[in-house]
Amino acid sequence: MAGTGADDTTPDNWRLAGDELAFVAQYIQIEQAKELLLAAPTVHGVRWLCACVRVNEKRDYQASPPLETSPAAALLFFWRRDEDTRFDMDWPANCAYRVGPVVRLGLDGRGNSWPIVDARALSEWTATLVRYHHGDVVNMLVKLGLIPQSPAPPPEPTPIAPQIEAAPAAPASQDNPESELPSATVVPALATTPTTRLGKQERLITEVALEIYGEDLPLLTPTELQQAIEARQKAKTLKTQLPPHWVPSWDACKRFLQKRGKLRLR
Repeated sequence: MAGTGADDTTPDNWRLAGDELAFVAQYIQIEQAKELLLAAPTVHGVRWLCACVRVNEKRDYQASPPLETSPAAALLFFWRRDEDTRFDMDWPANCAYRVGPVVRLGLDGRGNSWPIVDARALSEWTATLVRYHHGDVVNMLVKLGLIPQSPAPPPEPTPIAPQIEAAPAAPASQDNPESELPSATVVPALATTPTTRLGKQERLITEVALEIYGEDLPLLTPTELQQAIEARQKAKTLKTQLPPHWVPSWDACKRFLQKRGKLRLR
């Protein structure tokens, strides 16, 4: 599926747009809930998925440059809010609609991509079977003060190493004088600390980022890193072996940049 996805692809994590609307409408008016979810991917960073994005436009190949929106551009910039851009959703059908200027995909050959907005013509895009990441929606509602934040779980107790009691010493005898030597009464078991490892998302992002930027990683936002990777995937120029249908998650991109001191907030 297309969109801004992650590893957590269980039905509980990814809810259809109509189901997510019913959830949000428990806390605010239904019209407010619709507006909030339509703005959620761009304004609040809520991840989304869809089955496909269809582009409907009257293409003019004689124009210079040609008036044509590529499927890759429509997917990457579906929720981008430009002047004269309108969004709507058929909530029962879980279909999102975008009407706005033609958008072409700009690439510099180094993994960087950006939208090239061409207002000379309008383009209609349709995303089918739209799903929102439910955890992201819950976090959005918490940040907006619409629902209370769940209390943090209590800290786990420090594990105590089991104690092994020594067998009672045999009584001293003339035939066994060494039995008079003192013996330990308690032997603590050895505790081991598990090795910290990167998650699958961060490991793949690390390899791909190294291929794209080399050792000189610039300051980036999670969205910029995510879009750079997705652009290379669509162009099929990556040498790093990736799982089929893998997409970099926004949260994993953020953790990767934070750990390297390269996170740019805006």
